[in-house]
Amino acid sequence: MARRHNRGMPTGRIPCDRLHVDKLLGILTSNDGVPITAPRIQNRLGYAAEQTSQSTRALIAFAIETCKIPIVSSSKGYWIATSHTDIRVCCDSLGHRIMGLQKRQCAISEAWSSWAREKDSSQMRLFVDP
Repeated sequence: MARRHNRGMPTGRIPCDRLHVDKLLGILTSNDGVPITAPRIQNRLGYAAEQTSQSTRALIAFAIETCKIPIVSSSKGYWIATSHTDIRVCCDSLGHRIMGLQKRQCAISEAWSSWAREKDSSQMRLFVDP
């Protein structure tokens, strides 16, 4: 059972079930295509906002994958797609984010290799130099 927040809102994960998807759908359709942020969605569902909105994102993923609702997003928030353009723009944005994450993965691996080599060589100097 979810704990209660000091404002009377439950905290913890939002269940990924049809009841909560129906509530999510009501929130998104009542916003007339205007994007709404994850913290606001969480609040309108009656849950205290999480710092990362992880459970809201999980509910949205469940709604897309299981209930086949075309929810799209941008930096402004989430909404239900009303055109193929919405889908294309969202997919393009996701593609750019994926490329950015892949670039960061490579940079982290390269940084680790460089860091480890430098650390190994400095430790070797400690043993070689009197």
